[in-house]
Amino acid sequence: MPRLVDGVEKKEELEFFLELDVDFIQGFIFSKPEPYPKIRQIEELAYNSISSY
Repeated sequence: MPRLVDGVEKKEELEFFLELDVDFIQGFIFSKPEPYPKIRQIEELAYNSISSY
């Protein structure tokens, strides 16, 4: 069963959960919440930069 950790905000927390080999980590350490249009824009930029290779 995959394990998800939510609410990771500090480097120490990230390192701790990485040592526990959890499957997914999310939290403010990666990004603050963004509105959906902003997320779509980020996805499109990433897709376009990857597909250009």
